[in-house]
Amino acid sequence: NQASWFVVTGSDFIIDAHNTGGIQGNGQPWWSYFQTHAKADGDGRPISLTVWQATRGLIRNFRIISPPFWSNAVAQSSEILYDGMFVNATNTDPLYIGVNAVPNTDGINTFRSDKITLLNWDITCGDDCLAIKGNSTNILARGITCRGGNGIAFGSLGQYVDLPDIVENVVLDDLL
Repeated sequence: NQASWFVVTGSDFIIDAHNTGGIQGNGQPWWSYFQTHAKADGDGRPISLTVWQATRGLIRNFRIISPPFWSNAVAQSSEILYDGMFVNATNTDPLYIGVNAVPNTDGINTFRSDKITLLNWDITCGDDCLAIKGNSTNILARGITCRGGNGIAFGSLGQYVDLPDIVENVVLDDLL
């Protein structure tokens, strides 16, 4: 259970932010707070943009600045194309310069989704640039630049004992 600021669902949609629009997440107060307080699941930090139970969608030229938690999530969706995503989770609090003070600011998490294409991403974060999670199939990521964080993760597999987790047919190309 995790909150999201913006949830997109449905089919046959296009969201084009023209490289200027997107989400300003005001993450700095959250990041500074969690330098001296424990983080917990459901701690109030929302996912910036979630694609949920969607089919045949395009999100293009979108910007997410200062996300308090994951920047993007795509769950229980298919045939979703992201083309041009800029994510910047950069700490500006002078108390924490040189420290990874931007926890859980993943670029995207995929979950129970098929045919997800990620093209032309530029991600600065403090955790996973891309997190390919359970039951993610036919994933293409091309032209991805990752700064900071842990890079690309295939994660949380086997987290729930009675649920199978499959990740297959993932192609990663032109990564920096």
